[in-house]
Order: sequence, then C-alpha cells, then structure tokens
Amino acid sequence: MSELVKFGWTDHFAQHLVQGDDFTPARVVAEHRSGYRVQTDAAECPAHISGKLRHQAASHAELPAVGDWVMV
Repeated sequence: MSELVKFGWTDHFAQHLVQGDDFTPARVVAEHRSGYRVQTDAAECPAHISGKLRHQAASHAELPAVGDWVMV
C-alpha cells in the first residue's frame, strides 16, 4: 500500500480491512458530475457509485466526497 501512504493511508485503516474481501481501498481524489476519480495502490482510475447507494442516500452529504476512503 505504498502509493496510498502518500494519500494518508495508515495502519489504523489497514486494521479495519476484512480479510478475503474482493474490494481494495481507494481515496477519492476528484468528484465529477458523471463520477469520481479514485487512487488505489495500483493507479488512479475512474469510479462510479452504485445505483443502490445513490437511491438510498437521503442527501448529497451521504455520498463519497474528495478525501474520503472508499472500497472499490
């Protein structure tokens, strides 16, 4: 996770990962109208939230924002 350390990844976050999960941690680095840019340990890449999350969110404040840690 060396690339993520540059974005604030610490042992505290690593301790909360679930072993065997098919997701990888990422930091939201940009938000656009059509989606997000996230930084994983491997690369910066585009990301979109699921329709379920979008519809369950009561407001925009419940959606990811720049600086948030997410699992992709």
